[in-house]
Amino acid sequence: MDISVLGGYLDDAHDFVMKLYNDSEKRFASMITRTEITQSVHFLVLSSIRKIRSFNFSESLVTSLGGFLAFLSTNPRESPIKFNFIIESLKIAEEKLQLKFKNDPNLKDNEDFKENFRKF
Repeated sequence: MDISVLGGYLDDAHDFVMKLYNDSEKRFASMITRTEITQSVHFLVLSSIRKIRSFNFSESLVTSLGGFLAFLSTNPRESPIKFNFIIESLKIAEEKLQLKFKNDPNLKDNEDFKENFRKF
């Protein structure tokens, strides 16, 4: 996976997952349950958070992560303990991005980065 376009991948994945989750015929044809979809989304979000860098921190990444987090936070199949692990991972990613922002003069002038970080 090319992590420089991580947001684009997540955007496509979000649309696909939401359609699959809500379409019982597609789930049956794919031989996957809603619980398995939820688990897969959980691991996708965790691995994506670990791949966040300043150069791939785009609006689509923030929007897609927000969509997945909304899905997981309201999903009865997602364990609260596992969801808290995602929240902790987000806090670590935020701290790393803040540190990068402080130390990189190129980011201080980057309005897109500032706006995406504010939404994050």
